[in-house]
Amino acid sequence: EYYALPPAERPAGVAVRPDRMFSLRGLAYRLGGYIPLREWVRPALVWSAYLFLLCGAFFAVNVIMRRKWADGDRYPMPNAKIPLGIIGAEDDDASAPFASVWRNRFLWAGFVFAMVIGGLKGWNAFNPRIPDPSVVIKLGEYVTDPAWGGMFDASLVLSLFIISIAVFFELNVLLSIVVGYWACRLVYPAGYLADFKVNAGFPWRDEQTIGAYIGYALIVLVLSRRHFAEVLKGAWKGLPRAEGEVLSSRAAVALLAFCHVGVMAWARLAGAGSGSMLLMFAFLVMVGFVAAKIRAECGTPFGYFTPYNSMLFVTLCGGMAVFGTGGQLVSLILSGFLTVTVFYLIPGMQFEMVQIGKRMRLRPWDVAGTCLLGLFGGLFIGGWVFLSNAYSIGGDNVRFQWAFNGLNWFMNSYRAELNETTAAWLRGGGAEPAGGASAWGVGMMV
Repeated sequence: EYYALPPAERPAGVAVRPDRMFSLRGLAYRLGGYIPLREWVRPALVWSAYLFLLCGAFFAVNVIMRRKWADGDRYPMPNAKIPLGIIGAEDDDASAPFASVWRNRFLWAGFVFAMVIGGLKGWNAFNPRIPDPSVVIKLGEYVTDPAWGGMFDASLVLSLFIISIAVFFELNVLLSIVVGYWACRLVYPAGYLADFKVNAGFPWRDEQTIGAYIGYALIVLVLSRRHFAEVLKGAWKGLPRAEGEVLSSRAAVALLAFCHVGVMAWARLAGAGSGSMLLMFAFLVMVGFVAAKIRAECGTPFGYFTPYNSMLFVTLCGGMAVFGTGGQLVSLILSGFLTVTVFYLIPGMQFEMVQIGKRMRLRPWDVAGTCLLGLFGGLFIGGWVFLSNAYSIGGDNVRFQWAFNGLNWFMNSYRAELNETTAAWLRGGGAEPAGGASAWGVGMMV
């Protein structure tokens, strides 16, 4: 009856349920998850192509840096110790039926303790009369002197999840994280004393994060210049792949170059400028480079440690004047789903996979295939779950609606600058803003 209606009279978004659910059509109906799959084929393929290029560049960088970070600098890779311990890779007695970690009484005591705490917290969520065992100490309630500028407006939280990872950290790394955190927060009393806090956006957290990543990447590149020279020399001479390495130097460098060239072709397909998209792609690869190094050295068992508002990088490079309308829109979408959540855990996990494969003497293509399979699963299984929820219960009913609000917050800094520029332009009777720059130039620069 639905297909008998003229196309103009068919209700939008209708999912036709088959008469027989235990059939191929019934199976397709279930797997479809109310998603209009035909409409999503093209965008899924286009955006997946970009992610494959980006993760391919991550993989090439990790292969290039494995010998430097794992063999030379001997980074501890705390997160990698957990799967190695579970499978008994570091046990001396290979004849034991189970890995030694499963015979450790402290492990089971930790399981029981964490289960009790987690069970009580979950029970409290459904019944507030059950005590919540969470430990959260708000330091700002104890340090109230305004001269500190809000430095202690932070909470000391007991997280069993973080502690379970931190036990594998080197003590000097743990201490540097704690000292570095509080040294970073010294910007608050400095802003109070120097009266910086009167400026909108102080202490410019998102801008500082981008600057820190760019600065950190430059420092690592300078300190690793000899290693890069050896890699390029090996690629030029075509040296064979060393034993245990996933790719040879030439293959890794070629893959990295191919991904950058590929994104230029992708930009033409997406209607954006090739040069601006190459610049954005290089920035995202740089973020992955730093994220992999941090994870190899410090673990990073959580997300949200990357530049949260990557659109600031776009404005820093000139904004609309450089990226154009198409590049601006594509960069906004990329910033919205790549740098704001846990996507950048992928480069570090790739590096761990490459090192574990070397240590376990796995076949190189099995390591690369595992990383590729994980990417397929994340894209298509994760995408199916997300879209199925959105279409079945509606975007207005999804608990976390930030993915449906148009990424509005990314444009706040731009709007503030644009409003100031427009006001100055109007006060001057339509003349050029102060400094001789155009309204677009001032509005798009940070």
